[in-house]
Amino acid sequence: MKSRIVLDRPRYPKIVYPLDHGYFEGTKAADGGGVDIRRCSQPEEHIVADVSTIDLRQQGRGGQAFIGCTVEESISSPASTTAVRSKER
Repeated sequence: MKSRIVLDRPRYPKIVYPLDHGYFEGTKAADGGGVDIRRCSQPEEHIVADVSTIDLRQQGRGGQAFIGCTVEESISSPASTTAVRSKER
């Protein structure tokens, strides 16, 4: 399945994000929005990690696909540290 990547963050030019954030157009995640992605520095257009998260405070769940990321970029998100390391094995 191919889907266009829509980058929607950073929204404000003065805010620096370590990774670009966006979603896959034409997809639907548990929160009703598109499936979230983090786009990193590598030119590859394939998913290098898929991370599922549970938010105990808001009682929600979600997920993110990491595209074109090095291991270091992938683990820059605290919620992804364990999942990314597990995927490498």
